This record gives sequence, structure tokens and C-alpha cells, in this order.
Amino acid sequence: MLLPATVGYQVVQDNVYGPNVVVGQYFTAVASRDVPAALQFLDASTSKNLDKSLLTSAAMSKGPSNVSIGSTTVTGDQATVIVNETLDGTPTQATFTLNREGSAWWHL
Repeated sequence: MLLPATVGYQVVQDNVYGPNVVVGQYFTAVASRDVPAALQFLDASTSKNLDKSLLTSAAMSKGPSNVSIGSTTVTGDQATVIVNETLDGTPTQATFTLNREGSAWWHL
């Protein structure tokens, strides 16, 4: 009976901590102009190399709209999440690569 418990645990992991959830929370923080919250989803190397001018209120006010999370592909400790969004009135698609840290946490 260990298998159902393992499957149930994985479903919770995917729906609470999955890479698609992390990307959604990141976009929620950006839309709210909450820089500290947005930064918590970035891994150390991404945060270190980030152009700090993108963290101003003016830059964040020009963020995407109509954001929807598309497909998610997980291979080992790396995930790819497709995001559909509108930037300056133009529908676009962005690809985010996330890395797993530990057993549950994903970071951009």
C-alpha cells in the first residue's frame, strides 16, 4: 500500500510546489509590484546576474498582462514552463527554465 501514498504525495508536491505553480506565483508578485516576493523565486545565480533596473516601479508597471501558464515539462531536476502573455499589447510566449533545489523547491 505504499504506492498510493507515494502517488498522493507527488500530486500534492506538483500542485503546491510544482514549477508551474512557482512561475504563476512569480507573475503574481510582478503584477503586484512586489519586488521582494518576486526575488524569492529566483535562484542565487539568476538573482546575482539580474539587471537591477528591472526592479523599479516604472519597469514593473510595464509588466505582462493576460498571463496564462501553458505546458510544463519536467526532466530530472530541470523543468520548462511555457507562459502565454501580452506585452505592450502584443501576445507573446515565453519559456522559463527552472531548477529543483532539494526535493520540492523550484527556482527560476
